[in-house]
Amino acid sequence: MRLACISIRQPWALCITHGGKRVENRVSRTHRSDGVPVQPTAHRGPICLHTSRRIDSKGLRDPRIQDLMARLGPEVTMPTGAIVAIAHIVDVHYDTGTCCGVWAARGQWHLALSSVQVLDTPVPARGALSLPWFAPSSVTTQVLDQIKLQDTAAQALEGKESR
Repeated sequence: MRLACISIRQPWALCITHGGKRVENRVSRTHRSDGVPVQPTAHRGPICLHTSRRIDSKGLRDPRIQDLMARLGPEVTMPTGAIVAIAHIVDVHYDTGTCCGVWAARGQWHLALSSVQVLDTPVPARGALSLPWFAPSSVTTQVLDQIKLQDTAAQALEGKESR
């Protein structure tokens, strides 16, 4: 099995994993001959959220991020160079100016995310610029092992709650 991945800089990945951000903004680097921007990806479904090695220092000054970090407390960490979660891309659309809430960037493509599942332990991985890129098999195994453990624990809890 090959896992599709997207690289996202911190602190934006933190906003997805812990701040309710359910849209990843992307600039279209290519346009059709009629000037219409080309969709950054046709991928839909599960995607690993990988954190780039570099942190977006401008993002750290964003009031939304400062508020989130204050709410999370001093023990908040922002791992870099690792897969930190799995989500689902459920839609990709160009900004209309009225969609996707406070995290949407005007004039950019929006990758609508759902079902974000944070990994207990970030899995170190080298990212790529392409969208999506695919994790090597050793990384895929580590990510899937964690997801299976989380699913097993959740099922065990559900069983105890139903008794």
